[in-house]
Amino acid sequence: MNTSQVKEIPVKIQEWIATSKKNEAMLCNAGENLVIGKITVEEFRAIIVDLLDSHLNMKAQLKEYIADSKGAIKRQAKSSLRDCKGLIKTIEKLIFLIDQGEVFE
Repeated sequence: MNTSQVKEIPVKIQEWIATSKKNEAMLCNAGENLVIGKITVEEFRAIIVDLLDSHLNMKAQLKEYIADSKGAIKRQAKSSLRDCKGLIKTIEKLIFLIDQGEVFE
């Protein structure tokens, strides 16, 4: 990247990072509400399925963005994609455990 190019994180990546952080906070909040009995396991599952859908969409968008990007912007998008994939795996594991009846019994 030459010095004449803007070295800021593109708005789209900033939006994905903000969405990811918001979703992580929602997941933690839902878990806390489940532990203290404010929501049922079924309600918790519905919340995390929504979060999974959101991150699967984000993953697809990031892949397209990466294909069209270069240099530092591409590296930033790849970093966001790694974070997104990590949260997807966590959510998928939670859904699996819930479906197996292994969460908060």
